[in-house]
Amino acid sequence: MAYEKVVSTEIARFVNAEDKYVCALDAKSIAKAQKELNENPKERRAIVDQLRKWIIEQPHFKFPTDTLVLLMFLRRSAFSQLEARALIENYVAVCCTKLTFLAKDIDLHSSGLNAALEIGIVTPLPVPDDEGRRIIIIRPGGIKADQGYKNHDVFKMFHAIMTYFVQLDEATQVNGIVVMDDQTNITPKTLAFSGLDNLIKFFSFFMNKYPVRMKGWHFYNAAAVAQTLMSAIMPFLPQKIRERMFLHGNNMEDVYKHIPMRLLPSEYLPDDYTGPCQGSLFKIQASYKEALQNKAVRDKIWNITSSGMMYNESKKPGDLGPQASFRKLNLD
Repeated sequence: MAYEKVVSTEIARFVNAEDKYVCALDAKSIAKAQKELNENPKERRAIVDQLRKWIIEQPHFKFPTDTLVLLMFLRRSAFSQLEARALIENYVAVCCTKLTFLAKDIDLHSSGLNAALEIGIVTPLPVPDDEGRRIIIIRPGGIKADQGYKNHDVFKMFHAIMTYFVQLDEATQVNGIVVMDDQTNITPKTLAFSGLDNLIKFFSFFMNKYPVRMKGWHFYNAAAVAQTLMSAIMPFLPQKIRERMFLHGNNMEDVYKHIPMRLLPSEYLPDDYTGPCQGSLFKIQASYKEALQNKAVRDKIWNITSSGMMYNESKKPGDLGPQASFRKLNLD
């Protein structure tokens, strides 16, 4: 199946990432990166090296310097050196201080995270759309209390999947993601378990500070409680992100206008549909669960989110004067 091939490829890429970088973008994605992200293949290596050198020199924070990790931030910053630096420092500071419940010390072998993985609420689909964007299905209605995990385990599980899925997938870095948020079975108890304040911080972080190009967030079967959540988070989102968020009620036909049937798993297709699809959502979820529990994947995510990421504002140097100049930004 397509998902088995994709996931096995992702494991190898994620675990074996190092600085003998060879660009994996196809010609279409390279052209998009040049046009939309100011990425010049001839300058790419030098810009990455410059950013790496700056990170290593910082006394107040620590962050991974793999080429593909740095490219993720550079691409999100339209290859502005200063914008990427600010994004990285802000990311580390927030993850290590305000959002430790989401981003620090993620151990995919812990009992809580194992239990959270079982509910399968975050599932990247294996085939991109015609614009090269990967689809992620989120099903928060599966979250329940007293199931062997706490709310922070669910948040960390989401962050682990995004780290694994986006960080080293160059095509996704360039083309972005589209989220289908299936709100079926969401109840006030779901929000109470997650915590409204945590949910607002979570959405604000991923929409504003996480280095991914968010190209669309589609809410399916969003009941009143989900609409209440949206109303609460909207003030914290930039206008361009608000314009990419859509409520579809319980009308899958409306969702199909944005996410074609061939890209969806069988659970979201009509019984009489006979065209191509991505197979069973359950099997795709199981494949990603197995990948995330791979020891090498677990160890790398643990190292990135524990000793590999540190922030101590008291050691931050003062004004160092002019640094690298901004490139002209053309963000998303």
